[in-house]
Amino acid sequence: MTLFLPRALRRLVVLAQWLVSLPLVLWALLFGLPTWLWMGGLALSLLLSVWLDRATGRVVHLGHARLDERQRAFKAHVYFRAYRALCLVIAALVAICLLFEPATPPTSTEVYRAAFVFLLFAAGWLPLSLTAWLEPDPPTEELSRPSKA
Repeated sequence: MTLFLPRALRRLVVLAQWLVSLPLVLWALLFGLPTWLWMGGLALSLLLSVWLDRATGRVVHLGHARLDERQRAFKAHVYFRAYRALCLVIAALVAICLLFEPATPPTSTEVYRAAFVFLLFAAGWLPLSLTAWLEPDPPTEELSRPSKA
């Protein structure tokens, strides 16, 4: 079942997802945070990504056989842009780790664990976020037609 969300609302959800997770991880990298706090933020972002996945018709996660030509080209474009951006995020996190030491040295493994978990989540979120951000709204006649379930 596909959940319809207008493009503007999908963009707000994408912004909320990244505005919750990214500051938490950056704060954990720079100053250290309790595990429950950054894991809670990532859990909230994960719930938002499940919602976005349904709102975009699961285009990111469907196999090529179930997609039409336009969807395949769009998916390839989104993955290319997402992983190019992920390389920049990894470079920024490595630079932060090299330039700044955590505020409390005993929790440095906790800080690196936060960064690693964030990168794992971001690898899945970026294509989905870009799909939700870029995918146009369907024409109104498609919305009024009953779905073939």
